Amino acid sequence: MVIQKINKRDKELVEQYKEFNLAHRYIICEACLKSFDFGNIAVRKSIGIEVMFQYIGMLEDTAMIYYALKEKSMHKSFLGSLSKVFIQENREYNSKKIYNEIEELEKVSIEDFLTNLNLPPPKEAVKLVEASHVNKLGGQEKAQEQYKKETTEILKNIKNAIGNRFKDKKGKQLHLVKIYNKIKHGSIFVNDETNEESVYFPIKIEDLDKQGKEVHMEAYNLICNKKETLQNLVNQMKILSDNLKHLLNIFCLYNYSS
Repeated sequence: MVIQKINKRDKELVEQYKEFNLAHRYIICEACLKSFDFGNIAVRKSIGIEVMFQYIGMLEDTAMIYYALKEKSMHKSFLGSLSKVFIQENREYNSKKIYNEIEELEKVSIEDFLTNLNLPPPKEAVKLVEASHVNKLGGQEKAQEQYKKETTEILKNIKNAIGNRFKDKKGKQLHLVKIYNKIKHGSIFVNDETNEESVYFPIKIEDLDKQGKEVHMEAYNLICNKKETLQNLVNQMKILSDNLKHLLNIFCLYNYSS
């Protein structure tokens, strides 16, 4: 590995990000699922663990993109903003803060939400579209309605995704996130050899004796050996990836039109 210095226009990096980075996680999952039917129980469970890991990671990516869009200014690149967002407990972007913000977002109009994310309101957005496409939609008013409808649905999906990752009124980590962290740091999970589907993810471990030879644990039982369940998670990742790609397309047109 060699450190190199690279100069790039922010627009080019955003284009690369939405074409490559946004697809990265579900591409890994699709490649894994192709081997699912040919593997033994251990292989299938491992694939299930990886799909779950990438799914939760995608939810976290969504929150990071949300904050990067929100905090982008005329004097800061999108990639620069994104690189400074770290989703960690006890730091600026923590579960409690994001949960509270999601609650507030439920009360604002779609126009204010778009403005907060440095995205154009319907009237401005239509000006960025080719006249032939506007005419195909039935004129300026119809085009604005279509834009508002599409972005409202996309932003609803994004808010749901962020909520699935962070929604805890007390600001505590959700069990899903604890699983994600334990897979990422230490690969802590317990295989149930008597069950073809179950893998246990400890969320609380206590020693039962002074020597620590026996432990008691509370564990989340993840059913991760069902291909249709895993495929559904991958499909959700694809939809979310398409949503984010569409928003970044709008972002580029609005912020880098010249």
